[in-house]
This record gives sequence, structure tokens and C-alpha cells, in this order.
Amino acid sequence: MKQLSIIWLILPLVFGCHPVVAQLSLHIDEHFFAGKEIRKVETTNDGWVWVLGEGNFLARISPNNVVEDFTAQFATYSTKSFTDISSHMADTLLLGTKGDYAYLFANGDIRQIGPNQGLSESIITSVVIKKQYYHQYNYISDYNDVGKISLVTNLYVYRSMDFEYFNKHPSESFLYNKKVSFHQNDRKGFALSIFYGDGVGGGACYGADVSNIDLVAGHQGGSLLWNTPIDVFAHTPDSIRAVYTSSRVKDMFDYNFVKYWAGRTGLNYLANAPNCHQPSEPIHFFDDKEVSSIGELHLLGAATEDYLTYILVGTSTGLFVSNESQKQYFSTAYSRATVLGEVAINDMESMSDGVPVEINGWSVYYPFSFCEQRMYVATADGLFKLDYSIAPASYEQLGNTLYYNDNYLDSDTLITCGGDDHLLRLPFSIGVNNSIQWQRNGQDIIGADSNAVYFSESGTYRAVMWFGCENIEIYSKEVTVEMTDAPKFTFDYPDTVHICEGDTFPMEVKNAQSNYSYQWFQNGEALTGETSPAFSATEAGTYAVGVSACGDNFVFSDSVTVRLHHLEKPISSDRDILMCEGEPGTITVTGYAPETIKRWYRDGVLLPRESDPILVVSQPGAYTVEIAIGSCSVMSDELTVRFVALPMRKSRRPTTSHYAMEHQQPSRLIMRPTKPTPTSGQQGRPPEASW
Repeated sequence: MKQLSIIWLILPLVFGCHPVVAQLSLHIDEHFFAGKEIRKVETTNDGWVWVLGEGNFLARISPNNVVEDFTAQFATYSTKSFTDISSHMADTLLLGTKGDYAYLFANGDIRQIGPNQGLSESIITSVVIKKQYYHQYNYISDYNDVGKISLVTNLYVYRSMDFEYFNKHPSESFLYNKKVSFHQNDRKGFALSIFYGDGVGGGACYGADVSNIDLVAGHQGGSLLWNTPIDVFAHTPDSIRAVYTSSRVKDMFDYNFVKYWAGRTGLNYLANAPNCHQPSEPIHFFDDKEVSSIGELHLLGAATEDYLTYILVGTSTGLFVSNESQKQYFSTAYSRATVLGEVAINDMESMSDGVPVEINGWSVYYPFSFCEQRMYVATADGLFKLDYSIAPASYEQLGNTLYYNDNYLDSDTLITCGGDDHLLRLPFSIGVNNSIQWQRNGQDIIGADSNAVYFSESGTYRAVMWFGCENIEIYSKEVTVEMTDAPKFTFDYPDTVHICEGDTFPMEVKNAQSNYSYQWFQNGEALTGETSPAFSATEAGTYAVGVSACGDNFVFSDSVTVRLHHLEKPISSDRDILMCEGEPGTITVTGYAPETIKRWYRDGVLLPRESDPILVVSQPGAYTVEIAIGSCSVMSDELTVRFVALPMRKSRRPTTSHYAMEHQQPSRLIMRPTKPTPTSGQQGRPPEASW
């Protein structure tokens, strides 16, 4: 899968020296028709490819690289030179010839488009079927609905909506009697050059004395046309070899897109200039090169403002790629795509699912998703199917464009008042291939999976963006949010406390400011009237306090669970116990919950390491036991233990006089609570100590 990259955001277009290496790398996936010159390549809306090569070679390539040769089939219809092809679906091909009009291949049939369809000239110089770009801009869901198509002759532009009859379109009468060439913008748009000839007009921007050629660029699916200032005075219509308008690179000072055009040598651009306000500028890197085609790869398109776009320029000595994404930094630095060497480039066209949204979202293609798949390049040595990869440095700044309450956020820190109406938004298009998840302090925010998130707490926020087309995960920049009115206070208590029934547990907010407001909560419910910084719990439950410095925007303390206990005093049936010397006895306390603590004392002194319910007694004294849980405890009465000598008993036997000592079993005393009483404030629960 493709590995990608990005650079950041919304900087003005700049020119000058910016030393970087190429970020986009191209890789050969397939090489078709090696040794044969391929002059034209057309990709279709449904993933197929048509090519036109030397000697009227025609072929179609399926999405899984199966080649079908149509050369012999078309040769039975015309032996004239084929001049141009255009296609929008696999089963449709429009073909221009030099002297035999045009031909339409549709659903396996071939028919001529000639005088019977309204054409008056047999030499066709350009053919155009408006393709995916047009369909999505105009929300035509059925790709078989062709829209306008064009056939260009030496004098006229013919238009048709259904391939049945072609008219010289009245709305474009300004093209009559002029030599027009269409320049397809890699299936996403188109431009055209208009050649007026010697002394017959032109120069829409500067006048016919400066230029006899007009360049007209289409955008928004071709619904709008703009003139491009040009100062070239030519003698033949093929003086303009390539025209390209990027839908993704926009000059920042007017509503124009960056335009590129190439003459017989060199490459020119127009940027940062309103319509007709200044001439084009050369990109000097190409001054000594013959440019034949211009293309573009749009990557990470889900980032609607931080996407990448790279310009590709085909020349007679190889393919060149802009060093940087032209969205973030317009530059004139290019590097050779070494994978193709110095082979002559004739044409190129990208293959994508969907087409990219034009700059600033002027037109939105919902529900069409966009995924750039690959680039097809027609060369003097066949057709190359190219995949791509991008250096990590190119997407380091992706996600740098964030908006706070719909205002651009240029800081990494956001200081704001409390409330729940604060909105962070990231320009990101969620679709079949793309998803987003917001995080606070590195943890996912449940339900925050759209391009915007509301927040009411301080913390560090960021978005995790998943680009399914490119198979990469990228984090947006982090924004540290601090509520200026968020209260700062101390509330330091254990998670759980134990007190005796009838006692209270006092809690207090400390280190608070006098302007803070408070609300105490028990089991998640606000306690009526409890709005001071101090509170005493008298009932079992879970308590917390909300502290606010700005309206009802409470910041909550950690919770404290209070448990109430009712402990009965342990009692025994005896107060004075006699035990035999040399035979230790035991005192056992029963009926109390395991979590209660037992502390044994002799003569008022705590016995160390004695915390079991059973105490082994080997010394006389006054014994007591304390039962405790938390701050709640009860003490038994004293139990006096004394040791006496074992009693002796004489026994006479018939044969011998003998005295033997007999003694009783070791003494055992069991102490129990006075009565079984629940020790928890919760009803229906068994008592913690059942005596």
C-alpha cells in the first residue's frame, strides 16, 4: 500500500530559494507496449485506460492490466492518421482523424461522425468528452450521461450532447474562424488555446500587438472560463504545447488558480495575479527543455486545507516533479523522476476514485470520496503505470490548521472561560476511506469522531486522522486548553472513609478563592442548599463537590465514599478466668466482619503483632479487645486471667501404690457481641459483624 507524507498549511504562495529534496517518489508498477511510442493516454471514470500510439495503434487496458488491441478493428474504418482520443467510460471512445472526420466506439460498435452529423470539415485536431470532473461538479450520478463533447477542426468547435448531431455552439461564437486546441487536464478539467493567426486579433489581456494567442482555462467542471495573460506572438497554432490549471493550487490574492503553460520550449506560470493584471513568469529550470505535458497528483485529500499536491512536467528528456507540495509552498524547484530516466514524455493522466475538491471547497463532491490511485505516463518507450510514495517530511505539519469557534487558531495554547460551547474544528472530510478520532490528554473522547469536538475541560487536545486511501495515521497538532476561570483548589481525602453511626465526616475545599461558587453532590445528585466550601457527611454515600469560577461551569473534585458502621461491644460470659499453669488458653472473638481490625491489650498495653480473632493466652493479666473499622471502634470490658497449679489426684492400684496427675483440657473463652446489628448504612445487606 502507498506510504504518504505531508507539509503544512496555509502559507501565502512564496517564491525564492527553499532548499529541500524531492518529497514525491514515483515507482514503476507496470510497463506496457515497450518499444512503441504512445502519444496519448486517457483514463476513464470506471478505471480503464485507452491509449493512442504510433501507426494508429489503439489499445485498452483493464483495471487488472489486461490489454485489448483495437488497432486492426479501427483500421477497417479509416487509414488516415489518428489525431486525438477522449474517453469517459471503458465502452466509449471518441477518435479524431486527419481527413476522415471522427469515429465513435460505443458498446462494441464503431460509427463515423461526419457530414451527416453536422461536421463540415474532415480534419479533426482535438476531441474532448467531459469526464469525471464535469460529472461530479454538476452532480450527474450516471456517468453514461455524457454532457458536452467537442470536436475541433481548423475553423470550428462543434458541440453535441448525445453524439448524434454536432453544432457550432452559438454561445462560443468567439471561437469561430480560429484555430482551437483543447488541452485535457488529466481527466479532471480542461483548458484550450486559441490561435488567431497573423494580424487577425487575439491578446485578450494585452492586445493583438502583444499576442495572437489566448489561453482559456476552465474550472468548476468547466462551467467558468478564465483568460490567462500571455505575451507570445506565434505563427502556428502548435506553438502552445501544453496548458494546465491546477484546481488545488490557488493564488492567495485573488480568485484565480495557478496556471501553467508551455510553448515550444520552457514552462511558464501565472500566480498571485488577478485576471489579466500581469504577464506569466518562466520557471527557469525548464528554459532549455521541451515541455509536452503537465499533470498533478493530489494526495491526502481528506485534509481539505492541508492536502498535498505535486506538479508533474513531462519533457522530451524525461519526467520532472515539483520538490514540494504546491499547496503549502509554491516553488519553482523540480527534480527528475529518475525511475523513467530520460525517455521522452508525450502525455500523462492520473487515475483516481473521485476527483479532488477545488481550493477552499468552492465545490463539494459529496458523496463522492477521493483517492488518488496512480499515474499513467505515455512515452516514446511505451506506457508506464506509476505508483507513488512520499517522504515523511512532507506530512510533518498535516493537521496544523485548526479552528476555534470557526476562527483560525494560530497558537498551540488556548486560554478560555469555562462552559460547554467551545468548539475545535479540523478541516477534514470523513468518508468511506477516512476517519477521525479526537483525544484529550492522549485518551480517546467517546463519541468525538467527527471533524469537530466540543470541550469544557482543560487538557491537551488533538485529532487522530486515518487516511484509508494512503493507509496512514497522522496526528493533528496538539492544542493545550486552559480555562482561565477554571478553579484551582485542593481537595485531598481518601477514596473511602469509615465512621461510626451517629458521627460525621467533615470535608472542605481548601486553597480556594473567595469568588468561587460551590455545589455538593451525594450519589450524583446535587444537595439542596449545600453551596459552601465545607460540608459534613452524616449519611452513607459517595460525595463530591463542584467548584466554579465562571457561571455553572463546575470542575468536580475526586469522589469520597463514606461508610457508616454500628459496632456492638464484645462481651463474655465470665469476667474472671482461671487457667492451668503450663497450659496456655485461648480467647476468641467471633461475629465481626473480616475487614474489622482486632487489637488485643494486656493490662492496658497493646500486644504487638496480635490482630487475629484468636488470642493465645500464656500470661496472667487483665485482657481487653478493641474492634475497629476506620474511625469507628468499641472496646470490650476487662477479662481477668489467672493461672493456678494443676490439681493432683491419688490413685491406688491393687498391686502398686502410685499417684498420677490429671488435668482438665486447656481453657477456652469465646467472646461475642452483645447483639447482631448491621454495620452498613445500606438496607437489605447482611451485617458486617454477626455476633
